[in-house]
Amino acid sequence: MLAWSFRFPSLASTCTLLFHPLSTAEKRATANCKSTQFGFGKEFTEGISYSMLRFNQPRNRAFTLIELLVVIAIIAILAAILFPVFAQAREKARQAVCMSNLNQSGLGINMYVQDYDEHYPQAILNFNGGWNNYYLWTTPSTLRATSASSMNLRNSVWSNSIQPYVKSTGLYDCPSTEPWNIGTNPPNTPKIAQTFNGDLQDYPDAGIIEPSNIILLWSGHNKSGAMGYGSSNPELICGTSTADCTYQSSVNSNGNCPTGNGGTDTLIEFGGQPSYNDHVHGNGDNEDFVDGHVKWAPYSSNYLVDP
Repeated sequence: MLAWSFRFPSLASTCTLLFHPLSTAEKRATANCKSTQFGFGKEFTEGISYSMLRFNQPRNRAFTLIELLVVIAIIAILAAILFPVFAQAREKARQAVCMSNLNQSGLGINMYVQDYDEHYPQAILNFNGGWNNYYLWTTPSTLRATSASSMNLRNSVWSNSIQPYVKSTGLYDCPSTEPWNIGTNPPNTPKIAQTFNGDLQDYPDAGIIEPSNIILLWSGHNKSGAMGYGSSNPELICGTSTADCTYQSSVNSNGNCPTGNGGTDTLIEFGGQPSYNDHVHGNGDNEDFVDGHVKWAPYSSNYLVDP
C-alpha cells in the first residue's frame, strides 16, 4: 500500500491518501483527512475513487532532427580524427613485425657465414656453362622443382641456403607488403618481402671494413612481396664462367678499375609490380645491416640512392 500526502485548499484539510493494491475489486484510495475549516481539528476518512484523482503523467519526448544531426556531426568529426591515428598505430605494429623478421633472417645469414668459411651465401648461381645473372630464385627450392638437380641448385641461393637456420620461409614476409604474382603459385607459396645485398655474393666477412654501414637485407621491392621467389639486388656482372663471382673494390692494387668478374654491378629497377613506388613504412623502410642491427631509414624520391 502506498501513501501520498496532499491538501484540499477549499476544505482547509490535509489528507493522506492510502492507495490499495490494484488487485482489489474496485480501485479506490482511502483519504485520512484532518480539517481545520471551523477552527478545530476533525479527523475523518473518505473513500475516493481512482477516477476522481488526476495525475500529471510525464510526457515521452523524442530527439528533434537538429539534435540528431548534431550528434551525427560530432561522431563524424571524432571518427575523422581517430581513424588516421588507429591506422598509424596498426602500421607501427606491422613495422615492428617486419623489423623482427629482418633481424631473424639476418641472424640466419650470420650463422651461415660462420659455418661456411666466413663467406656470405650466393646471390646468383653458376650453371649451364656460366654465371646466370638471375635476381629471382624459387623459394623454397621444392616449390617449382622439375628435377632433383634443379632443386639442389636452388638450395645454394641465399633464401634457401639459410633455411636450416631460420626453419621457416614465413620470416621473409612483411605484413605491410602486397603479393606480387610473378607466375603460377602452387599451394603454400610464401610471400617474400626481403632482398639480399647482391654485392655480398660469396664475399668474405673479413673483407667488410664498416659492417655497421653495409646493408645486408632490405625490402628491395618496396610494397611488393614476390610470391615464391627470393631476390637479390644489386646484380654482380660476371662474364667469366671459370672464375669466382665476387665483388671487387672500385680500384685494384694497380690503381685501375677492375674489369673481371664482380668488378661492376648493376642496380635493378623492378618493373611491373604493384605499389613499387610506395615506401613500405611511411617515408622509408627497415634495413638490416651486416653487424646485426636493424633500423628504419627515410628514403628519398630517387631510387638510385635508396637505400
